[in-house]
Amino acid sequence: MNWQPIETAPTDATLVLVAVDVGNYFELYTAFSGGHEWQHGYDGAIISTGKVLFWMPLPEGPKE
Repeated sequence: MNWQPIETAPTDATLVLVAVDVGNYFELYTAFSGGHEWQHGYDGAIISTGKVLFWMPLPEGPKE
């Protein structure tokens, strides 16, 4: 999996991993596109700490 430009991210509320530029580093979040804004995957709050620049699909979960 490679990081992709945010312009290519799904817009159908698919949960993905996003990289948010907050100045000197990136913060990583599970998130989904809520229209024009990105929202945290765990509580639906709008990501407001920085600019969402990259995304990648979530990996598959563990197999039992």
